[in-house]
Amino acid sequence: MSSTFKAATFEDIEALRASVTGACEAAADIESAAAAMTQQLFRASTSCVLARLFLVLPLKRLPFGERTWVDIAAKALGRTSDLTPTTPVLSLLGTAGSEYSWNDRTYSVGHRAIPLIDDSVVQSAPMIAAALSAFNVGVGPTNSGEIALRIAAGGLNARFLVTNARTTVDQEGRFVIAARDFVEKQDIQTVFGMGGSYVGGELAIAIVFTREQMSESDVDRYTSLISTFKMGTSSLLSKDRIYAAPKPLPSRR
Repeated sequence: MSSTFKAATFEDIEALRASVTGACEAAADIESAAAAMTQQLFRASTSCVLARLFLVLPLKRLPFGERTWVDIAAKALGRTSDLTPTTPVLSLLGTAGSEYSWNDRTYSVGHRAIPLIDDSVVQSAPMIAAALSAFNVGVGPTNSGEIALRIAAGGLNARFLVTNARTTVDQEGRFVIAARDFVEKQDIQTVFGMGGSYVGGELAIAIVFTREQMSESDVDRYTSLISTFKMGTSSLLSKDRIYAAPKPLPSRR
């Protein structure tokens, strides 16, 4: 592939798509496929600092270890009692970046499993709020009164774009990319993403942080990669093969 996202040709992007397809076909679970896709996105451009892939899943579909992180996040929010089996959780499945710790999702603390308890929690995180809004997704009550992810019509596939990470603010005047130290230290110029829902309503979101300035037309060339990922992992999702099996502890001698 060419040296940057902007300079990539049609053939470059199709080769990237083929790589994502191959990684999904070879993966035993969505976590493995997500790790491979984020590595491919990171390597696709010399300007890429960090690429991450999340799934939004109901709490009941997370394994015990991930639920522990949800409990920690909910406790920090003072909302532990509001968790239900249907609470949507933004779960980090894949990550790749220029720092060692960014290449293993288990090293993440603040972004590993974020409970989207209600709209007030979503709105308290500017980037999450902006991304879900871009994907036409909301968090609200179901007919039973429980909180769940709600995907509006037309929200099946979309892009997320913060053209200027240094200056873009939301309607409340907050920086959309709130991690200012990260933005400055890594010289982040643009943050873009792609999101799409599976048939069952689960949401896949890929977010890329890059040092190059990108426009809507630049990003639109990559948005369909999320469809490639969804198609390649839909059978894994239907079999509930989402997370990699825990690694066995070394035997004692």
